[in-house]
Amino acid sequence: MLDETVRHTPMPEPELAEPGDHDLPGCVSAELYASMFGCGDEYLYGPDADKAWLGGKVDLEQFMYLQWKFGQKNASAVTAGIAVIIGFGPPNLDGDFAGFCLAVFSLPKNNDALYPVVPTGSYWFSYMAQKGYFFNYQLQQEMILAYASGESPLDVMHRLTHCSIKALKQLGNELIADSGCSTNSSNVYKVLSKEGDTGTKGCVQKFWANEGNLWSLDDMGAVRMMLNNCFDVNPFNTFIGLGWNTYPNPMVCHPPGLAQTTRDHYTGEEYVIDNLPIADFGAGDTKAAKIVLADVDAKTNKYLTTAGFCW
Repeated sequence: MLDETVRHTPMPEPELAEPGDHDLPGCVSAELYASMFGCGDEYLYGPDADKAWLGGKVDLEQFMYLQWKFGQKNASAVTAGIAVIIGFGPPNLDGDFAGFCLAVFSLPKNNDALYPVVPTGSYWFSYMAQKGYFFNYQLQQEMILAYASGESPLDVMHRLTHCSIKALKQLGNELIADSGCSTNSSNVYKVLSKEGDTGTKGCVQKFWANEGNLWSLDDMGAVRMMLNNCFDVNPFNTFIGLGWNTYPNPMVCHPPGLAQTTRDHYTGEEYVIDNLPIADFGAGDTKAAKIVLADVDAKTNKYLTTAGFCW
């Protein structure tokens, strides 16, 4: 545990991977959370986003291990590893990855909007119901149980939406022409991609209104694609609050490919909070610490995502 002096002392803005001798990391307070964001941004996510995604104690301890292992020799490997653990799946590391910071903070206990919630499938349906959007219970049950099948999260979304694995790995850009997606899933993506991850601040309303009757509200593929677009519940999401990524797990020293199993690709833990300005997380000694991350060029990312982190 971090003692009170460490936890509440204002931190400078160093590079997480700055050179130097680093002790083997210890443990982190369960009261600390972290999220990666654009260094000049006011919010963790875009200002119109409904929710922001966080990592907690487990993720932070893994970040410290990456700093200990790679920080003195390769700052880029630290950044790429953090990105994988925190949930930046393909295509985020398929090119340059630059301009990011890590916010580390505790959350005020008197602000319900900043209470961290584990983003399970049940949570999303409950959250939308609180806003007046009630989905068929059988659909909820079938979708949640689909993620308990033992398949990888990517394979589950492929089964629900019929989108090819190749297409799902590119959803951060656009839906490719030969995606193979069902008509329901494809139409949802095309219409809601214009809304951003605004959740119940516009995106879910657009889905629910279903102008032109382009999809069925009872189709699991359509609903799963809506969650992707409206809340950034991406194709790598586990629906159980654990991180997962198709990129090599930097904490698992097996080469990528068949040597890293579906289970090996599980990374850390996930939480969501309402997306408020980072300044709202605290003030004075308790304000969020901003840690600058080293930039990673495309060549380095290609090496790490093909050869892995076992060196």
